[in-house]
Parts: sequence; C-alpha cells; structure tokens
Amino acid sequence: MNEQLGTISTLLIYGTISAYVVAMVGFAVDLSGFGKGADPGRARKAVGIAMSTSWLGLIFHVGAVVLRAIAAERVPWADMYEFTLMSTMFTMVVFMVVNRHKDVRYLGTLVLLINVVALLIAITLLYTVADGVQPPLQSYWLVIHVSVASLATALFCVGAALSVLQLVRGGDERRREAEHAQSGGSRRQPLGGRGVEGRSGAHGARTGGASAGADGTRGATLVAQEAQPTEGEVASMDLGGQEPQTLPARPTFWSRLLDAFPAEETLERLSYRLNAVGLVGWTFVLITGSIWAEYAWGRAWGWDPKEVVSLMVWIIYAAYCHVRLTTGWSKKAFAYFSLAGFAALMFNYYGVNIFINSLHSYAGV
Repeated sequence: MNEQLGTISTLLIYGTISAYVVAMVGFAVDLSGFGKGADPGRARKAVGIAMSTSWLGLIFHVGAVVLRAIAAERVPWADMYEFTLMSTMFTMVVFMVVNRHKDVRYLGTLVLLINVVALLIAITLLYTVADGVQPPLQSYWLVIHVSVASLATALFCVGAALSVLQLVRGGDERRREAEHAQSGGSRRQPLGGRGVEGRSGAHGARTGGASAGADGTRGATLVAQEAQPTEGEVASMDLGGQEPQTLPARPTFWSRLLDAFPAEETLERLSYRLNAVGLVGWTFVLITGSIWAEYAWGRAWGWDPKEVVSLMVWIIYAAYCHVRLTTGWSKKAFAYFSLAGFAALMFNYYGVNIFINSLHSYAGV
C-alpha cells in the first residue's frame, strides 16, 4: 500500500511539472504582449490560463507531498528529494500569497522556471523511495528545523527572482534616462512600469489652460511658471513608496517586455521585504540546528561544512539587510547582494550535500 502511494505521489509530481510548464508559457505570453496589435484580449487570456494552471499545479504539488508523507509514515522532508518538493511548494505558496496583496504576475515566468528546473533535478537525480529515516533524524527537531529551512529557502528564492528582474529593469531605466537626457529631456524624470499612472496628463492640461488664457510676454511667463511642479508635486515625486511615472511605451519586442515590469525601486523594495523575512527564518534554522546538534551529536557547533556554509548564508543576508537600512548604496548593489546570498544558499544545498563530506550527508538536507 505504501509503495503504491509513493508511486502516486511521483505521478502527481509529473503532473505538477506539466501544469507549471503550461503556466510558465502563459505568463511568458502575457509578458511578451503577443497579440496586442490584433487582439488586445489575448495576453490577458493567457495570464488567466497561467493563474488557473498554477493553482492546479499547486494542488497536485500539495497532494504529492501529502501522499509522500503517508507512504513514508513521517514528515516528508528528510532527504534532498523531499526537501526540494517542500521548498518548491513553499515557493509557489509565497508567490500566490504575495500576488493576492500585490500584482506580481510578471514574476510568474521566472518563479515557475526555477520550480520546474528544481523539480526535474529532484525527480531524475535525487529521487529516493519513501522509507524511514536513520535514528538521529527520528526527532521532533526534524519537523521544526527543516520545515522552517524550506520556507526560508522559498522566500529567498522569490527574493532572488525579483533581484534578477530588478537588474534587468534598472539597466533599462538608466539607459532610457540617458537617451532622454541626450534628446533634450529632463534628467530628473523617473521611469516606471506596469500598474503606474503618470501625472503628466493632468499637469499638461493645467499648463495648456494657462497658456490659452494669456497672451504676449505675460502668457509666456505664466507658461514657464506653470511648467514648474508645485511643492506638493515635488513631494509626490519622492521615492518614498510612490510609484514612478511612466514614459510612452516603445515599439520593439524587448522594450515592450521591459515595460511590463514595475520600476526598479518597486522590485528592489519587495525583494528586500521577502529577504528580510527569510533572514528571520534562517536565524531560527541556525538556532534550532544547534539545539538539535547538541541532542544528536553531543555538541552545538562543530564547524562541520554544512554548518559553516549555513552560517555564511546567514552572514551574507544579515549584512545585506544591514547595509540596505544604513547605507546609501545603489539599488543595483543591493540586488547583487541578494543574489550572492541566494548563490551561497544553493551551494549549501547542492554543493555541500553532494560533493563535500559532512556529518549532514546522511540526511541530505
């Protein structure tokens, strides 16, 4: 019976991968704007299909994890295969939850690509038969320690995806600002993306009204005065949580794709929030890991490779959050900091577990 449940769990993972691939394509079609010229509703229909299949894939995913737990008669995160199932499931949950509060469907393609690749690696290279665990893992600390680690990994993953988009979008913004300045435009005009409403229309209408109602030198003076933003408008241009203004869309495929993303500032701010929550979770992981090590091996810390790299991950993200709050570094630097932390996390998971001999090798998590 348990073997049959394990087989069904595996089949559900294949179904999960298939659903995620369909959703990934749907999100990509939405981003690319295919059909905008001839059929404006086509891209919106694609994102609707993407969200529906994302939910379907998540249902398959949860079902696979639950059946794996029943088949193994324990919590389903005791080896690398199971940890991958859990962390990718949490990644989708984080994406869906965040999307309910803020439209982040533009992130769907990248998040699903990461999940699909991770699940394919898990099902082809890391798969294990559902079975019991070794004595050191037969502890309630397995439930606490590894579950929080998988959730923190999911938060860091979505944060890293946002950082990747931030770098792409930020580079495009800076290039457009340079082009705008060279063409005689204002250097201070910010750039924005999806879901952003500019103020240029209302401001231009007011300016036009002033010029229409005046003549000669006095009219020119009024136009010049009206062209200057008021004190309230200057305050609203500040980056303290306000969305920047959008420049007219550009005709090329690549430019249309980049215009689908929010402004660099918005992406960086959301990435920071997710990474900060992930850091809290990873702090808890280190604390509970030390307690569990004391219980299992008679020492809280032994500079085992897994412990050392886990500490490095914490240091990178802690330093990132510290400099994010206390320094005036560029948003680009913060994005690289975020990606460095995620790279260390991936090395901790794949590199240490597979290629380095460690006391944690028998667990694989």
